[in-house]
Amino acid sequence: MDSRIESLGRFGFFAKGVIYTIAGASTALAAAKLGGEVADSKDVLVDLARSGLGRLALILVGLGFAAHAVWRLYQAAFAREERRKNARLRRLGKALNGAFHSFLSYSALKMGLFFEFPRPDPEDKWTSYALSLPFGPWLVIAAGVSLAIFGLQQLRRAYREEFAKHLNALKTTGTQRRWIVAISKFGISSRAVTFVIMGAFLAAAGLHVNPREAKNVRESLFFIASQPFGRTLIALIAAGFFAFGIYCLARSWLGRRSSFAEV
Repeated sequence: MDSRIESLGRFGFFAKGVIYTIAGASTALAAAKLGGEVADSKDVLVDLARSGLGRLALILVGLGFAAHAVWRLYQAAFAREERRKNARLRRLGKALNGAFHSFLSYSALKMGLFFEFPRPDPEDKWTSYALSLPFGPWLVIAAGVSLAIFGLQQLRRAYREEFAKHLNALKTTGTQRRWIVAISKFGISSRAVTFVIMGAFLAAAGLHVNPREAKNVRESLFFIASQPFGRTLIALIAAGFFAFGIYCLARSWLGRRSSFAEV
């Protein structure tokens, strides 16, 4: 892969690492009732805008997300997949990932450059619009199932430690590497659980033709918090978000030293 494209990918992982470590720390403080709040990516962007770091941090994060989007879209268009199973699905997944990070980049740069904050539109507004389309309920169900399958695929990837190949260049002892792999595994798994929960809620919204059943990341975490041992579960997921951020930062740092073609 072109070294310039790889550099964009590393910059993108750095931005993701920053966002997830902040989200994990904030959610952990909320679980411990120490002043934080349950946070998703948009919440972290707003917090950055209102912090002492201000617009410069938002612009840098926005550029990082844009770099990640370009890297993913490049993979979707040009990466060699002919020897891999489900090549078309992999390309589609990378394209959707690129589109998602393009949206995050737009939100961050809009706040950083123009100080325009996103409106608190509820998740059910967009689900309601989707349900009103021809075959809308089926589209919403398909989107929910796809999101849940993606989460399950990420859980499988974490269980099989498929990500560990990207950490091979890390110069550590065997014990240190095992700890790093374990932290990364925990982080990827925690993030995957939220995708499965969000997918289940979205599929239920389509099945029952009830947009109010759809939930974003923050709402999904509040649902978990309402369950028995909810605060403990939220603390674990918060630690997982922080661990995923560490994994992203490690990927950013190790990019030049290891195979960076595939996540």
